[in-house]
Amino acid sequence: MTEISDKSFDISRTANYTLSIRKSPNGFCFAVFDEEKKLVHFLLSKKDYGSDIQLLHKEFRQVFFCHDDNRYTLLPASLFNPELKADYWRLNFGEETAADTLRSEVIPLTDIVTLYPSDEKDLKNLKECFPIIQTVHRQTVQIAVATMLSKRNIGQQLFLHFAEKERFDAILMEKGRLILANTYERRSADEFLFHVLNLFDQMKLDQYQTEVVLEGPNDGSEKQLLSQYVQSVQEKSMTLREISTAFERIKEYGSTTFLNIPYIIS
Repeated sequence: MTEISDKSFDISRTANYTLSIRKSPNGFCFAVFDEEKKLVHFLLSKKDYGSDIQLLHKEFRQVFFCHDDNRYTLLPASLFNPELKADYWRLNFGEETAADTLRSEVIPLTDIVTLYPSDEKDLKNLKECFPIIQTVHRQTVQIAVATMLSKRNIGQQLFLHFAEKERFDAILMEKGRLILANTYERRSADEFLFHVLNLFDQMKLDQYQTEVVLEGPNDGSEKQLLSQYVQSVQEKSMTLREISTAFERIKEYGSTTFLNIPYIIS
């Protein structure tokens, strides 16, 4: 188990804290935030969902679980009917499996709904510790953040989020408006380059004007390759607030999407 604390963290005040949870390749990540949405504690459990960790049996003000399923679809909120979730899903992916429950949420700052499957086994275990737990999909958070950042920009921006699994999420924005959101495989730097350049071609993006923003764990080869074809490529953190250097090790565990959950939900 990995556990990192900010000096301001007080375990006796958990009822005032927000907890964000994300599944990792070897267990679960837990991030604790204070009332000002400042990260004060981080846990990585490699055993299970953390039932053996004392902190996770405390009472929290809010608890969120970030879903990472690569299967999702986006729909106009004005046309979305919750009673037709299964029909929408069937048109895109066929029948859902018995283990899946379809969930949906409106992406903040947009008129878009994210529809995705939830593995209820993980959620059932987490609910035993956190009856008040709420769910959110990673693309909901990433698109909301991209929307906020894009509103400050006059041109097109392509946000590329790397993750611990062999894939990346692409979000194309223009002046706060979502143009495209999709997930692609990234088994090698060359495969990454192929998908991004194909995206530039299909969407008729200007390689001199479109700003590309990379986030997440990578060895730098993707940026080096892409910079040969696109003028503006930069790596930056997409978290909405800078975190203490004490938590730099979080980068070892993949995308920091779940660090933005408390900001987006509220």
